[in-house]
Amino acid sequence: ALPIAEAQIAIDKLKYRSLLLTDISGAIGSTAESVRLSFPSFKTNGWSTSLKSQAEFSGSSQYTFELGMEALEAEAFHKTVSPGLDAHVKGRMKGLEIRLQSSGRSAEDLKRHLRGEIKAQFDRLELPGELQNVIPFNIIFAPFVVVGKTAELLPLSLIPDPIERTASGISTALDESQQVVIYEGEMKLEIADSKVMVSEFVIGTDLLPAVYFSGDVAFNGEISLSSGVSLMGVKVPLPIGGTLERPYPDVTRFVAELASAIGYNITNLPQNVLNQIGSLDPTGIVGSIFPEEGQQRGQLGDMD
Repeated sequence: ALPIAEAQIAIDKLKYRSLLLTDISGAIGSTAESVRLSFPSFKTNGWSTSLKSQAEFSGSSQYTFELGMEALEAEAFHKTVSPGLDAHVKGRMKGLEIRLQSSGRSAEDLKRHLRGEIKAQFDRLELPGELQNVIPFNIIFAPFVVVGKTAELLPLSLIPDPIERTASGISTALDESQQVVIYEGEMKLEIADSKVMVSEFVIGTDLLPAVYFSGDVAFNGEISLSSGVSLMGVKVPLPIGGTLERPYPDVTRFVAELASAIGYNITNLPQNVLNQIGSLDPTGIVGSIFPEEGQQRGQLGDMD
């Protein structure tokens, strides 16, 4: 269709709440059946940003959205998207890319047909301990909290000194509401079929050398994740089920895998350890990690 309207836009400065947009240049075009935006380069709170979006109103209505950012200050970004939280992520993100598309004329249709991907690279991020009960950070903290409770899962006599020191350091850091420092990391999420698929999410931290996640998070909050940690150079898996509101790490599987990683298996574990594993109450452990009350959501703030 021939364009009905086309406009070139140049704005030096535009402020909305905590967002400061500068050096804005781009174009807006429309036809009888579509609207498109293209802003190839501008600054958002000093971050290099690009934005493309298009809406086609014929038929079932098609929408696309692309956003790219570089060198983000994490605290300013987190305050922008979650202004109601007292604690915020600090540090820096190398880059963030979001590509989304959907179709439909109702909110339910748009949600059901949503497709896309989100990529992020982390340089150095600091996650305050207060975020361990805030969705979705509670999922990231889960492996740390479980490792920090290793002494409750296995007798100290079985735990090698390096793992005991790691567990003790994590427990102390989280109990004192300190922070987890992510030195580097990459995340790739794919969105389709009413769920977010975690295809790649690996971080290196000050408390654990490597923590990894993969699996699915459904739009209704149900999760099926394969997480894990690196201990003494060995990957120890920690499956996580349940929901975002109430994650359920499989600590029984973690205990068995950890025992195997440190040289034990079901045939040579001492009887008292077998008894301890047999009587392990995963619900009690999970309850101490994720209390029923007090979960907060790190959702987008109201845009009014």
